[in-house]
Amino acid sequence: MKPLKIAGVILALIVAVAGIGIIVIASRFDAPRIKAELTRVVQEKQQRTLKIDGDLELGFWPDIGVKIGKLSLSERRAEQIFASADSARVSVALLPLLSKRIVVSSVALNDARVALIRHKDGTLNIDDLFSQDKTQRQPLRLDIAAIKVANAQVNWIDEKSGSTTTVSGLDIATGVVSVDSGRKTYSIADLTLAARGKTGADSFELSLKAPRLELSPQKSGGDTATLVASLSGAAHQLNVKLALSGVEGTGQAFKVAKIALDLDGRAGEITFKGKMDSALTADLERMSATLEGLSGELTLTDPKLPMKQIAVPFSGGLKLDLSARSAEGNLAARLDESKIALKINNAGLSPPSLGFDLDIDRINVDKYLPPQQADGGKLDFSALKNLKLDGTVHIGSLQAAKLKVRDLKLRIKTTDGRLDVSPHSARLYGGTLALDARGNAGAAKEVLSGIRVGRLLAKSCNAAQASKQDDHHVAMPWTQVPAFIVALRKLDGEGAARDKGVIDVDARGVTRYNKP
Repeated sequence: MKPLKIAGVILALIVAVAGIGIIVIASRFDAPRIKAELTRVVQEKQQRTLKIDGDLELGFWPDIGVKIGKLSLSERRAEQIFASADSARVSVALLPLLSKRIVVSSVALNDARVALIRHKDGTLNIDDLFSQDKTQRQPLRLDIAAIKVANAQVNWIDEKSGSTTTVSGLDIATGVVSVDSGRKTYSIADLTLAARGKTGADSFELSLKAPRLELSPQKSGGDTATLVASLSGAAHQLNVKLALSGVEGTGQAFKVAKIALDLDGRAGEITFKGKMDSALTADLERMSATLEGLSGELTLTDPKLPMKQIAVPFSGGLKLDLSARSAEGNLAARLDESKIALKINNAGLSPPSLGFDLDIDRINVDKYLPPQQADGGKLDFSALKNLKLDGTVHIGSLQAAKLKVRDLKLRIKTTDGRLDVSPHSARLYGGTLALDARGNAGAAKEVLSGIRVGRLLAKSCNAAQASKQDDHHVAMPWTQVPAFIVALRKLDGEGAARDKGVIDVDARGVTRYNKP
């Protein structure tokens, strides 16, 4: 019985000490003074106004903690609200409180609202929170048993582009979180995140699960992390699943043994499905990353396509330099009998730019494009407005609109929203193509030789479609250009009389021949 008595005495002492601690804590807890001190410190350090409505409440169940009612934090040197919450609760360890130290054991935050703003000059409304003098900054040490954020909302406002994204219903939960900025060690267990929101007219949902993440100068790693996301709009849908497994390394560099990406979606009547696997190596000091052994397949289904479905297997690699915001890599793919090789160089992430060399041994475009509509016309090149391109295309054998061309070489370049495509070589004709994204217009010029235009038009379109049929001036719809060129090739083969002229296609889709 003696051991039981000893255990009983120890338990009684623990209860007594806890009771005395609670009494001491309650007697020393001065809510008005704490509120005033917090408000003063935030105003002095950050020039932001912290408001706490109501009194701070000290609770002892299920643990010792401080409950805070509605609170808000203003923008820097302004009255506008930067962040707010309906309530918060911070739980603390008992024994450190007796020595006037606060050790947080858990944090709970309900109905938080945060507004993140990128101003027109590119600065953020949170820059001041991270710009303190590093010589005065004390190392941060945290050991929190759990963090829980419920029903939060984040608004991203980009004044530069005029776009707005809202993430709502954000729920975050963790197990133990440990931070020691002095030793540069960080760990988090049982991280889960779920959110939904809107970006423009589209809505999205996402969820993240990471059982274990560790980062330190000596060793870093983690268990398999998964991200599931979806984006939906009036006429489109995208579902994505990303899994990272085999994460290991140090605080400066790490490897991911396998990245698995699966996606599917639709755009109007078109549906697509894809998968990709790759390994990843990253250097955090140099801000660089490499995707190695990349492989996958993309399948596209469209009822308007002659083949209805297209499957494209691919493989390659990619290198990213995040400090320079650039990328380079290579990709090899097959499309039925076609072999496709793409080399990416000098690709920029911001602003978006792409240098490339594309090589296709042979391709029959007619197999993959829907039949041209008789009333076709206007082309839309507005997507080129913010994209910078500079590359070359080589196609060994091309068939398009029943026109066959061999050893076709193109130089493609964009400048200030204008796309220039210059054929370097193509049998029977050569020239330039200029597409202006700013005016959303298309213009094509081909220098022709050995042509009798009257005969050509008689073979390529009927009298109702041609406004005039002579050797000096011709007009026809955009959709008749392929037939025009087919007839051109036939006439050239018949040894037509020599002549020169230019075809012009303006934004209304009218092709015009002018005799020089």
